[in-house]
Amino acid sequence: VDPKGGFYFTDPGYVQIKNPIGKLHHVDRSGNVSIVVAKIGYPTGIAFDATRQRLLVAESLFNRIVEFRLSEPGKIESHAVFAQLPKSPDSEYHLANLCLDADGNLYVTQQRTKAVHVFDPQGRPIGRFSTGEVAPSSVALRAPDAAELFFTGELEGRTRNGKVIRLDLG
Repeated sequence: VDPKGGFYFTDPGYVQIKNPIGKLHHVDRSGNVSIVVAKIGYPTGIAFDATRQRLLVAESLFNRIVEFRLSEPGKIESHAVFAQLPKSPDSEYHLANLCLDADGNLYVTQQRTKAVHVFDPQGRPIGRFSTGEVAPSSVALRAPDAAELFFTGELEGRTRNGKVIRLDLG
């Protein structure tokens, strides 16, 4: 949620390497929807930093996190690649979701590598947690300053076998 009561969401569209059609949308407090950015390569996860002036979006098709600096709600001032994730063995990325802790560190789930990657506030990799046989999707901290990370996922190749896993970061 932005400072004026609006919110953002991503729409991945159809995956096309040559013509990405994903979008970042903004919905203002009155319910008006606008496209903030178009032509994003399969955007999935999204998170605000603590200042609510920087929006981080997982661009799954290109295996990276893009930082959008906001001049005001719904308006992009600038954008840049915040972090590049490691390539998975089969070249499919499948970034899913992300969250930030109280120190501004970013946690990103990557399904194909079965890992949660951690980046510092400048986008440098500082850690990686293996999720074992679980392909992780959503990720959240109990609270931004908590030492417990939760993620959802399923065992690869098995449907209807969803899991919620708690990881002690201490």
